[in-house]
Amino acid sequence: MTALLALLLAQSPLSPYEVRAGVAVSGSSYAHAGGRWGDSVGRLFAEGSFSLWPFAAEVGGAYGAPLTPGGASGGFTATARLGFHGRTPRGLSYRLTLGALVQHASAARPKVQLLPTLRARVANEELGLKLGLFEHHGLMPLHLTADVGDFSLGWVLPMGVLGEARIRLTPRWSFAAAAFAFRLANAEVAMVSVSAVYAGGRP
Repeated sequence: MTALLALLLAQSPLSPYEVRAGVAVSGSSYAHAGGRWGDSVGRLFAEGSFSLWPFAAEVGGAYGAPLTPGGASGGFTATARLGFHGRTPRGLSYRLTLGALVQHASAARPKVQLLPTLRARVANEELGLKLGLFEHHGLMPLHLTADVGDFSLGWVLPMGVLGEARIRLTPRWSFAAAAFAFRLANAEVAMVSVSAVYAGGRP
């Protein structure tokens, strides 16, 4: 067992990891026969992404509170995904993680909701392609995103857009911002977030 662990550590770019913490504001509106109803929510969140070849893990949590009276109730969101990562003989890196997202809102019925969540990415040195299911605190149903360096532009299914950017302050620290908006049936959802990101471990 000790020899196996030593082999894994020797083969791994030991434990590269990334943690981030930030704030987000989201808004949603719903059309109905009598007009339109909407609310806005502020969120505090923290996320972490960890790797130990060939395994990968991602965890996150957020607390949301309504910004307008009479709107949506406050609640918690927790995400956990497990999977694997690696590199092909042609030099492409890949990562796939699957898991569950748990949402709790005291005023909702039911109070707890469980959703599947997925994150997949394939990339070379500068270009990448990502697929995500129920990311961004469970608000985004499905997206396909292209990465070019520190910038991303994506399509949120069935009708929406996603943009992300990162400003590197030091080799370890960076500032990230993301925004998306989409329409699904009679619902429209948008969110803007900013966060501080720390990348640790060996490169």
